[in-house]
Amino acid sequence: MQIQKKKIKKEDGRYLIYYTFVEHEIIRSSVMGKHSKGGWSQKRFQSLVEEDVRHHADKVRAALAPMMGKHKDIQYVIAGGEGKLIKIILEGYNYPLVIKSMAAEPDK
Repeated sequence: MQIQKKKIKKEDGRYLIYYTFVEHEIIRSSVMGKHSKGGWSQKRFQSLVEEDVRHHADKVRAALAPMMGKHKDIQYVIAGGEGKLIKIILEGYNYPLVIKSMAAEPDK
């Protein structure tokens, strides 16, 4: 992890000094993919997918907890991914949450 001190000169001549750091860990999980079944099996399949997503969120929260513990003065967290999953992962943390959808590929 690298902590960087940043300094911005404001219009009134004062300076804004802040610190940034980037700390990350890649968490991999397998989530059940699509299937061709319908009818009665659809509800069961959806339940299994939701269980996989919850398990992945728990793994991410377990990795996130030590990071948050080391940096108690964090004011903002930038988290990327599917909005519903981000909400699950950041449950219990008191950070403002802004959900913004972005294109995965830039328009050509």
